[in-house]
Amino acid sequence: NNSGALFPAGRSGELKKALEQFLVLSQGEREAMGNNARKRVIEEYDWERVVDKLEAIYYQIMTDTGNQKKL
Repeated sequence: NNSGALFPAGRSGELKKALEQFLVLSQGEREAMGNNARKRVIEEYDWERVVDKLEAIYYQIMTDTGNQKKL
């Protein structure tokens, strides 16, 4: 499920390597990577899922601090 490249911030050499790897991909491989990236964004970052994650974080904070209140 290759959907892109990760590299540490400020590491221009690693960015260069990632870009060089993309340049040698075929059109089909680039399209597949783009499709995988879009699918990942839709699955991981749709609003309902983001809200669910935020609610879980807020609930955890409230229970950890002993400040349980109705949400």
